[in-house]
Amino acid sequence: MEDFSGQQFYDVRGPEEPIAGVPAPFKQWRKWLIFGVIIFAVVLGIYVLVRFRVDQNQEAQQMDIAQVNILREAEKCSASERELCLNRLWTEAAISAGISSYCAQVTGEWSEACLMQVAAVTLDLVDCRVSDQSLQTTCQDAVLYDLAVLETSLEDCEQIENELLRNNCAQLISTTLAKTGSCPSTGFGSDICAGLIKFRLAVAAADCSGYESGSVGLESCIDVLAGRDSDGDQLSDWEEVNRYDTDPKNADTDGDGYDDNTEIISGYDPLQ
Repeated sequence: MEDFSGQQFYDVRGPEEPIAGVPAPFKQWRKWLIFGVIIFAVVLGIYVLVRFRVDQNQEAQQMDIAQVNILREAEKCSASERELCLNRLWTEAAISAGISSYCAQVTGEWSEACLMQVAAVTLDLVDCRVSDQSLQTTCQDAVLYDLAVLETSLEDCEQIENELLRNNCAQLISTTLAKTGSCPSTGFGSDICAGLIKFRLAVAAADCSGYESGSVGLESCIDVLAGRDSDGDQLSDWEEVNRYDTDPKNADTDGDGYDDNTEIISGYDPLQ
């Protein structure tokens, strides 16, 4: 047997085995990804904080400028009306700048009136933060109504608490949506919108047969057609469709040179 006692041996090992199911390169990539996310979050947080402080400083500077101008204008007011004058000037400044914090300078009940007027300009529900709950609701409803009109949004209408105003809002927005045929298929106001499209199509076709007898829709459709003479032959659209079976959009349905009304008055058949 060969003698290996005088020879030096080395421990030879293969590459480090990766975690089962996770390749080594992926482990490194994952570490850098986590590190990058942390760095991004820190930078974003610093930016938001700096931006917030800058905005605060700018608002404070605006406040100082406004105060100087208002105090200068207030010197023109009489001593007996100084408080009323200051309230008016601060309210005007708040509305003009769209900054509700100016209203803190307004005293008494004028302060809440100031906030509500600013909210009407900014259309920001946050500006409706008045102490009187009833006034706050009124302010918020007004803002939501204006937002609904501005954005053609039934969702804003739905949030209005006053039932009458909410329904008026839904009717107005649905009318706008119905004109473009873009009614929502479901949700608040979708039934109103769909009903308006149906009514518009019925009137356009001078055909109210799609409504049930005695329904409000039928009566409304008849009222419109009874007061409309599309072809100018002195017969209402309703009469032409439901009584004489003539074309409400053609004054001379049979094309014989005599308009439908003349033939009917003279005892002739307007269809022959």
